[in-house]
Amino acid sequence: MEQLIQLMPGYRLHEYQLVIIPHEDLRQRIQQVRNDFAEKYKLARPFQGAAHLTLVKFRQVEMLEDRMQHSLKAIVMGIRPFKISIDGYTSVPSHSINLSIKSGALLADLVKQLKQAGRIMRSAEGEPHWIQDPTIVMANKLLPWQYEQGWTDYKHRSFTSAFMADELVLLKKTVSANRLQVVSRFECLDMPVLTRQGELF
Repeated sequence: MEQLIQLMPGYRLHEYQLVIIPHEDLRQRIQQVRNDFAEKYKLARPFQGAAHLTLVKFRQVEMLEDRMQHSLKAIVMGIRPFKISIDGYTSVPSHSINLSIKSGALLADLVKQLKQAGRIMRSAEGEPHWIQDPTIVMANKLLPWQYEQGWTDYKHRSFTSAFMADELVLLKKTVSANRLQVVSRFECLDMPVLTRQGELF
């Protein structure tokens, strides 16, 4: 019965992510690092997908997408663009190596503001999953030897860069799909937002 409901117009369940995407030059530079790692440590394929910082993941039905976009736009237009710095690598034992983000306090404040739209992200599938310490994936799902040797190597390597977070991007895919697609882009305009809290939902 649940599967039948999800086939009805508007009730199809999607997986959403709200992310920050670096500029094209930096994305290409990150992808080259991913390619080099994959070649050196014999990964079946490099990590795919545009480099990004995920702020929140959640599941929601399609019919609420317009309301969700309205709520997010109202919040994001009041956010001031800020610089995100990358400095070196970090790891998640014992399966992932990521780029280390050094703008923690600014990102934490951003997430705090975005939580105003948390209600519209809730569904029968559960609460939104807020990412406490966003990173950019360099390689994941590593075998033990790939992680151990790779981390021994990359924890001493340098990778520094910075970019402006001046927009947030809402991505989605159906639960059964593999590829995310862009739903909306929300500009950080540093504009006073006069919308009352209750009107965001």
